[in-house]
Amino acid sequence: MSVAALLHRPIIVRAVISVLLGVAAAGLFFLNRMSLTRPEEHQAHTEPLPGRPAVAGEIDREVDSVLVRFGIDASWSRKKEIEIPNSQFVRIERRVLIPKDLATVVMNEAFNAMAKRFNGRAIASENLRENHVTIHIEVDGSVVETIILRPTANLRSGARNRTQTKV
Repeated sequence: MSVAALLHRPIIVRAVISVLLGVAAAGLFFLNRMSLTRPEEHQAHTEPLPGRPAVAGEIDREVDSVLVRFGIDASWSRKKEIEIPNSQFVRIERRVLIPKDLATVVMNEAFNAMAKRFNGRAIASENLRENHVTIHIEVDGSVVETIILRPTANLRSGARNRTQTKV
């Protein structure tokens, strides 16, 4: 059979396209993996990077202001520091009760916008079984702060009252 005769068979064309798309997907996957891993010299470095504690402190203050902007009362939040093994650096973890009517997607967007100012990002995951949303704030490939949002039925957000009184 000639090549022209094979191209007129739809099954052959589909198989070739499927193989090409599979190779392209695998290539993009490996390129993404390579860009997410740090070079070897940075991975062996166990000391905190210079300026990292200062950035962590600034991010922590910004997280406070984002929570206040959403009307989250300080008594609804518990904060603790978690030591990172083989490092001098500590990560802050917050467990925050939020009103059920507060959209966690909007809060994630606000945390992500805040993290971008520090060349970072906010990564959220939702656990439907335990009914909470975890947001990790990552800077330079390291998680600096974790915020665990737990919607609670009997809380009222003060953000709506504040926005209604502004004139």
